[in-house]
Amino acid sequence: DGKISSPAALRIIDKKVYVTDIKSNKAYVFDMNGKLLQEIGQAGVNDGEFNAPNGITADEEGNIYVVDTGNQRVQTFDKEGKFVKIINGSNNGKGESIFVNPRGIGIDSRGIMYVVSNLTHFVYGFDKDGQKVFQMGGMGEQNGQFYLPNGLFIDSRDNVYITDTLNLRVQVF
Repeated sequence: DGKISSPAALRIIDKKVYVTDIKSNKAYVFDMNGKLLQEIGQAGVNDGEFNAPNGITADEEGNIYVVDTGNQRVQTFDKEGKFVKIINGSNNGKGESIFVNPRGIGIDSRGIMYVVSNLTHFVYGFDKDGQKVFQMGGMGEQNGQFYLPNGLFIDSRDNVYITDTLNLRVQVF
């Protein structure tokens, strides 16, 4: 119905379609027939507001995670779309972000959230409390290094696929 003007990311989880829209600064959840179930966010820098949202995913409880690229953070929402917290690598999401142009996101079966930081060439891992538990990558062309990583997908076996843009490959971990 014309709701989406500039889609950035798409994820299908538990028969729901999650989409971010860069231009409208919103995240949407649809059923598999295209019926709008939720509309989250608006333009801005405050809690629950976005600046060019990009990656999106949901966990097994239905919580929604949106990569708020322009604001250098990930925002989490409960299954009703209510703002929960900010994750940016700092204590309680209140300090300076470790992300520079964050993009792809995924959650493995242990509940570890992976986030691509495109311009730092790292992928960071966070636990369910939003605390950083690892980082991997760094700029380079060797296995395990990236040059402008972007997309990220985690399959049912917890294999992590990361698009490594300027190295012209997809790395699998």
